Amino acid sequence: MKGVQQAIYVELDKIYDEAKMYLEFWMGRVARREVSRSNNKQNQEFTNYALLLEFNGNAFRIRWQRIQFVKHGTKVIRLTKSISVPKTLRYPKSSFRYADDWELDLILEVEEGVHILRKKVSALMKAHQTMLNASKLDGDELVVSSCRERVQPTTKSIAEIKKSLY
Repeated sequence: MKGVQQAIYVELDKIYDEAKMYLEFWMGRVARREVSRSNNKQNQEFTNYALLLEFNGNAFRIRWQRIQFVKHGTKVIRLTKSISVPKTLRYPKSSFRYADDWELDLILEVEEGVHILRKKVSALMKAHQTMLNASKLDGDELVVSSCRERVQPTTKSIAEIKKSLY
């Protein structure tokens, strides 16, 4: 069973690397858009949504957040609200009603590939859980490996990409 578990981890790690490419693609497009705005003298953020790639035990999640800037006294505060991943594992267009046209096009383009990754992760995690349950019956429990320990997280950020574009 340990060999099958390792094969699942290898596959999850490949999917994580692919998800990282989608995240970096999204960040690059957002950064170029923000840098190209002539009125963006203060290096402000103009997106209404952010793509998140976050660790979740021995796997990871890919989800979207809504971003808002609200004035609190004299300060402007950045608020984020996670958007629940639908049961279908694919966000519908209606989840992004505050997106600008360019942003909605980008989100839908990214979501076209990312939803497939979510489905693969879900299927692999179901198989992994079944294996863990079966190993308990044998009395030879498998050792779970954290995704955070197995992969190299992205070090890029939109701010860093923007700096390289100036």
